[in-house]
Amino acid sequence: MNIFKALLDLVNGHKMNTGTIVILATLIIEQFLGVSKGEAGNIVTNIMMGIGGITALVGYIHKIIKGLNK
Repeated sequence: MNIFKALLDLVNGHKMNTGTIVILATLIIEQFLGVSKGEAGNIVTNIMMGIGGITALVGYIHKIIKGLNK
C-alpha cells in the first residue's frame, strides 16, 4: 500500500486499517524525527505490538473478572 492511496482513502471517508496507520505513522516519524525509513518502520511496529499486548492483557483481566462475578 502506498502513502498516496492511504491518504486518498482517508480523505474519501474510508476506515483506517492497521496498514494505513502504520504507513502514516512511519511517514510522520521519518519526517519529524529525521530517522531512516527502516528505523521508523521498526519504531512503529514496536509501538503497535505494545498496544496489541496491552489490549490483550486488559481483555484477559476483564475475562477473569467477568468469570469471578458469575
